[in-house]
This record gives sequence, C-alpha cells and structure tokens, in this order.
Amino acid sequence: MRASSIGLETEVYLSQEEIKKIRVSALTGYINFREYNDRTTRRIPFKLAYDFYQKEFLDVKIIPERVYLGDAKEITYTINDYLYTRLILTGSCGDRFWNSGKLLLIAENIK
Repeated sequence: MRASSIGLETEVYLSQEEIKKIRVSALTGYINFREYNDRTTRRIPFKLAYDFYQKEFLDVKIIPERVYLGDAKEITYTINDYLYTRLILTGSCGDRFWNSGKLLLIAENIK
C-alpha cells in the first residue's frame, strides 16, 4: 500500500491482496504528506478500514481531534460497502470529506 497527500487530497494505491484483506481487518501504513507549495514531507500513520453497516460513504477520524490533517498524529479512513464495491468493480473509488478534503483509492495491477 502506498499513500500520499498534498494538502487535504489523499491517494492510496492498493494491491489486490490488500483490497481483499480490508474486508477482514484494517490496513495500516503511512501517508507521505506535504503542503501545496512546499517540498517538505512528513509521514503520518493511517488506517484504512471497511464497515459494511456504515451509512456514510467515507468517515474520517484524526488523532488528536480538531486539528489540521497535516498536524494529525494518526488518521483513520473508513469506507462503506458502496465504496468498497466501486473499488472492486471499477478499480478506483473516492469521496470528499470536510468540505475540501478528498480520498481516492486506486487498485493496482487490475487484470
């Protein structure tokens, strides 16, 4: 799994094995985060989880709460069944959060 973010826009690249695994347990990794107009990056730990019963397409939680995404100590993205199904069928899915944030999930090596 590879993840990068420029400002509030995050892209996560997943292997086919990771896409299958997410149904059972959350994936963990690091986002290489940088601001617009800044080349400095910082690694932010994150989790990508799946919740079949979640109504919202995407739920984003950060630790500590109420800080800017780039200042978070950890980020958790939870997708619902609709986004998971889109990822399986089309090879990508995404949604917006917090008015200007965006998460894009991209499947690698689709056959």
